[in-house]
Amino acid sequence: MGLDVEKVISDLLKSSYFEKAKEVREVSAGHTEDSVYTHCVETLEEARKSIDGNFITNPEAKKLFAKLMNTEIDGVPYRDLALIVALTHDVGKILSFEEGAKIYPMNIQKPGADAGATYNPGHEYWGSTLIPDVLRNTGLSENVIGHIANVVRLHGHIFVYYNQISNPDLNNPATAVKSYMEGLHVEALFNSYCDTAHNKPQQSCRELIVKILNDPNVYITRNYLIR
Repeated sequence: MGLDVEKVISDLLKSSYFEKAKEVREVSAGHTEDSVYTHCVETLEEARKSIDGNFITNPEAKKLFAKLMNTEIDGVPYRDLALIVALTHDVGKILSFEEGAKIYPMNIQKPGADAGATYNPGHEYWGSTLIPDVLRNTGLSENVIGHIANVVRLHGHIFVYYNQISNPDLNNPATAVKSYMEGLHVEALFNSYCDTAHNKPQQSCRELIVKILNDPNVYITRNYLIR
């Protein structure tokens, strides 16, 4: 019997992790929703709408995207796992950290920000370390959970690339993302596409993601070796 992804999602939404997510509200231009919980559910719904690659217009790229989404990891197609990634991608924002005998929320005041704006530096990595606990009782294999954790860890890389490089290589971005997304660039980019559905400041980055996922070359596996 295969994975009942809808049961997994239903159980996760009732878990203590997502109850906590209801309490955390990130205040920023890109996150004006009520809570981290709301954003994660919105990202999940965007993934449901987009999992068939309806935003990809290049026929060859669309076929390759579908092939990847139907690729199975320990018997589970990635199209199911992508929904779980979408739901859990920002779980790191519920964390707090202890430092110097004090405890601080991961969701902290942004330096120099007005109107109480907050941000969550490092939530991608620290959220990925939480994934094994979040998914412990789902019946997913360790290999699958590790794969999900890795995509969660990488889901913000495209924003770093786009926002910190003043002139990103828009002529050949597929080559660039392969260089620093550890072979999980399509999975991470799909999550970032869904992540930015309601994020107005990141719409130009979302357009870049669409451009990349419309390039058939981005689906060609790259292997590093010594020759």
